[in-house]
Amino acid sequence: MSSSSGYSDSVKVCLRVRPLIGYERTVGCQQIITYPQQNQLVVNTQNTSSQFNQSNINSQTNQIPFTFDFVFNEAVAQTTVYEQCVEPLLKAFVDGYNATILAYGRCHIQVNYHVILKIVARIA
Repeated sequence: MSSSSGYSDSVKVCLRVRPLIGYERTVGCQQIITYPQQNQLVVNTQNTSSQFNQSNINSQTNQIPFTFDFVFNEAVAQTTVYEQCVEPLLKAFVDGYNATILAYGRCHIQVNYHVILKIVARIA
């Protein structure tokens, strides 16, 4: 995509952290992610039983920072993620540009069906 069209050629990475589910809260899980900057999250490894690559952990703070193009915390609605990350790609796709959206995470068939219907309705 050319810059004169208003689109950029680069790959963008958008991340949304999901809220803890009921079972996780019941067994005492706690959120170990903080958001120091708009496009950054930090995984706090202190007091966790997970095995992390030790070379990535700041030994003084027990934290691993990650930076993305977009970071959404667990309080952000899926609608916001769609409007900021997906909708511009769909508009570019309708204008004739290539677009790929890869969504990874927990999903249910009913949710996917509902989202697909909303996307089709917005494009039509």
